[in-house]
Amino acid sequence: MSSHATARVAKGRWLISNAPLMLYAGSVPASSLLLSILAARLLGAVGFSAFAMIWATVQTFSAVGQLSLSFAATRFSAQLALRDPLGAARIVMKCVQWSLLGGVLIGALLLFGADPLANKLLGHPELESGLRLAALVALFTICASVLSAGLIGLPSAAMITTLGAMQLTLPLLFGLIGALQYGLSGLLVGLALAQLVRLAVGMWMLWRWQRRLGGDASLSDAVDNRSLFSFAAPNLMAGIITPSAQWAVLASVGAGPHGLQGVALFAVANNVRNAVAFIYSILSQIFTVRINQAVGAEKFGAAYSLIRLNLGLALGLCTVMSLAILALGDRVFVVFGTEYSGALPVLRILLIAALLDAVSGVIYQYVVAAGTMWKSLLFIILPREACLLLIAFSNPAGGTEVLLAAAHCGAALVGLVATRWVAREGISLIKYGRKLG
Repeated sequence: MSSHATARVAKGRWLISNAPLMLYAGSVPASSLLLSILAARLLGAVGFSAFAMIWATVQTFSAVGQLSLSFAATRFSAQLALRDPLGAARIVMKCVQWSLLGGVLIGALLLFGADPLANKLLGHPELESGLRLAALVALFTICASVLSAGLIGLPSAAMITTLGAMQLTLPLLFGLIGALQYGLSGLLVGLALAQLVRLAVGMWMLWRWQRRLGGDASLSDAVDNRSLFSFAAPNLMAGIITPSAQWAVLASVGAGPHGLQGVALFAVANNVRNAVAFIYSILSQIFTVRINQAVGAEKFGAAYSLIRLNLGLALGLCTVMSLAILALGDRVFVVFGTEYSGALPVLRILLIAALLDAVSGVIYQYVVAAGTMWKSLLFIILPREACLLLIAFSNPAGGTEVLLAAAHCGAALVGLVATRWVAREGISLIKYGRKLG
């Protein structure tokens, strides 16, 4: 067999072996995009504006409530999966147990804080009942997301495929049924039920996995709490700072001259931008698992090759997708409704931010490999979010959707420069096999 034929066979095998991870990684942005289209069509302009603000709040609070355990669960389970599969299952269970605490706290905050949140912070009293229902969505989303993030690190194609299929279909199915029957409230209840089912099935899969290995995932300490949170602590702080800053600037648009209509326009543009994030998310999920497996086996050369491949694919594919979206112009918003064509200027700016974020995300793999998470917090997260806040709140008259897009673009540029600087130690470790300095 010729070298070209051998390379084609190797690429084919690589695609087949990573197909479950592709499905899983793509299911989140795909489901979010389809859910937004569904909400825009079924709820109308007013209902979708309210949903966009509530959904952004759910995503923000859920990200905080996960205590950065999704990231830690994937990293540790992937590194332990091949040499200690039962230990990998145990770290997943530990992360889920801690996520329950975060879920309860965030759920209680949304349930009992809906009044001041809707009336004082957001200035839209009509959102109060929706925010109370969002408490259940956040609770189940937090636990289910951490569980799924840990399970994808385990070497089980069937498990990963099932997780991806659930993430893609359950929110749409339950959300559609709820929205058709009871509008916005029904949609939120449906999303809560979807996350509950996802959590229950995930726990059943984890139980089957550890039973097959002849152990109990709730016992032992493959990674003790101190090791877990020494890695997760800076990510936890980043997980509070980043979504909080993003929610604050989005809330400023809701309180600005364009009100919730501005929030809706930004949400629509951001969901189209997620078509680019869809590609990057697929690549990121695959390569995060594979790179950490290589690092866990001390195969640094393989890890370096994977990062280079990830960079080339992410930059090339995201650029092509961005150009295709720009070529469509305002026709890209047809699926949402003609009233959202005004989101095109926002989309153009967000696509630039998406490309910058894609490159930053790949380079960030070096930071993870070196474990320099405190440097990441101090020199990447804080400057990036400070830039976001400064630009978004620079207009004394209040925030607008275009200004918010510009703020995201500026923050993405700062994040790229900072990530490249912090990644020096990881590059030295993976590329040259030695510590910096």
